[in-house]
Amino acid sequence: AANLADIYAMGGKPKYLTVAMAATGNEELEWMLDIARGIAHEAHLVGAQVIGGDLARGEKIVISITAMGECEKPILRSGAIVGDSIFISSLPGWSAAGLIALQKDIRGGLIDFAISEHRAPSVDYANAEELAKSARALCDISDSLLIQSEQMADASGVQFEIDGDLITKHPDFEDLKKVAEALQVSVFDLILSGGEDHLFLATGSTLNGFEIGKVVAGSGIRLSNLATPQPGWQHFS
Repeated sequence: AANLADIYAMGGKPKYLTVAMAATGNEELEWMLDIARGIAHEAHLVGAQVIGGDLARGEKIVISITAMGECEKPILRSGAIVGDSIFISSLPGWSAAGLIALQKDIRGGLIDFAISEHRAPSVDYANAEELAKSARALCDISDSLLIQSEQMADASGVQFEIDGDLITKHPDFEDLKKVAEALQVSVFDLILSGGEDHLFLATGSTLNGFEIGKVVAGSGIRLSNLATPQPGWQHFS
């Protein structure tokens, strides 16, 4: 899902996957088959095929997937212009909540949904295709909403103004807030700084998504009606 989302994040259509896997040799055959079935299932959702890869022995299980796709005109992060609205395809923060729940060994209700989103992210591929039809700038939110917004703003030479009041109006906000309270963390830290949400961030005029702000003159990010969140996702923290 993460690899396929990267292709959609450029306005492309995934076509092929290669899978390289290191296994310890102690795994059950059925477990290995489940991995293969899971990858094939996700590829089937978008009409992609697994065309090859490699299998080797290693000290730890490592799975590396490469996605290949095509598009007539890629949508870059640098296409945002002053006057655009900022859209998200769905509310981020669920994956980060799921990770915290696993670390704290908390289960039940909406927390179980958060855990499932961390373990097996659901990507709205159809919405990604709709966004690609008219978005000026586009990327996914795997490294957190804050980091990806700043990258897009810097690449486009503009400022992203993100409005907390708009975010609170998202239909999933209250559910995520309940999860955050159960985990004793800030819901906005989850939304703004959590990583591994394979959703989409786009700018344009009227897009198939949920508006969270505006593109204005300036640089970087400006948060309105929001407290400063915790630092965003870091790959090597």
